[in-house]
Amino acid sequence: MEARIYWEKQTLALCGHHALNALLQGPFVTTGELQKIAEQLDEQERKLLTSAEDRRTFDATPSENVDANTGNYSLQVLDRALRERFQGLKLVLVFKRSELNEAAKNKAFLINAQQHWYAMREIRGQWWNLNSQLAAPSKVNGEIIWYLENMIQSGM
Repeated sequence: MEARIYWEKQTLALCGHHALNALLQGPFVTTGELQKIAEQLDEQERKLLTSAEDRRTFDATPSENVDANTGNYSLQVLDRALRERFQGLKLVLVFKRSELNEAAKNKAFLINAQQHWYAMREIRGQWWNLNSQLAAPSKVNGEIIWYLENMIQSGM
């Protein structure tokens, strides 16, 4: 019997929103929640600025926590949403191939490739690519480490 997979098709550029829900396997995070977190982070960053000139410059530049035109969220927004909604869950950054084996034990990856977020997750012993830009979830053929190493080598 095939595993039931929760997956959302991409709308606008809300890939971070779709990726988190795919990672969590349900519609647990809303765009409104992510927007609120982005605004909170912007305000916290603004308060760290000491001079009025720095604050004016900050206010004049677009947020780095959310792209207002597309709704694409930063890593910090996605991490905070995960921590607030599901205490005990957190994102662990992986920068080197040598870290992939340890990271794979967590059974899920949130990946950013070419400014696009998507999830890869093990569900009932099978790894799935839950990219919201695909037509449907896609089984990962072969070992996940091999698959991810190939992605890294190809520059994804």
